Amino acid sequence: MKKNYIVLLLAVAPLLSGVQYSKAFTYRPYLGISANYVLIAGNFDGETYFYIDDETILVPKLDPGFGFGINGGIRFQKGALDFQYKRSTHNCSLLGGTQSRANFNVIKFIGFKSYIGESKIIQPFIDFDFSGTWMRVADATYLESSPQVFKRATYGALILGLGGGLAVKFADKISLELEALPAWYLGTDVTGFRKNNYEIEKFNSFKFDVSAALIYYFKGK
Repeated sequence: MKKNYIVLLLAVAPLLSGVQYSKAFTYRPYLGISANYVLIAGNFDGETYFYIDDETILVPKLDPGFGFGINGGIRFQKGALDFQYKRSTHNCSLLGGTQSRANFNVIKFIGFKSYIGESKIIQPFIDFDFSGTWMRVADATYLESSPQVFKRATYGALILGLGGGLAVKFADKISLELEALPAWYLGTDVTGFRKNNYEIEKFNSFKFDVSAALIYYFKGK
């Protein structure tokens, strides 16, 4: 158990290195909006499905899609705690070549950013992301007794991401952040025709976000 704590400490410490506890400790709350480009690949292959009881839940293959985000948090001297909601829309294909649409929703439970360097205008940063997500896919589930009637299916997951970017400060209260965030998608559950929630295992994928965010900083301490 002690080894696990040491490994966790070593993993998180660099990300929190920017939070400096000293007499000069300062913080500033912020809000932002972003435009996102999202790619998802892996077990989302468009050729497989889940069969549970008499429900069939089709697995989509997702095209890259565009979306938006709303985020907020607290910026410290060289670090930040970040929270965010993101949504993107994707064309997708299902088993047999059927075309559909999916919307991908992400809530960042918590993110840690560590800013590098002493520049007050341009700063690279590292971003750790722990999020929950749900994706709704149109016409992706049906019952064995009525295969001609389709309903929306929902996929749930956890996301672990580690990426980086560049923060460009235009004024004291305004900053532009450009970021690339690779992430591991860990599928947890699916919801089918009857709205029952089924746990799933070994359904993992790769998620990649590219974003541009406009950040507004409020007066802090």
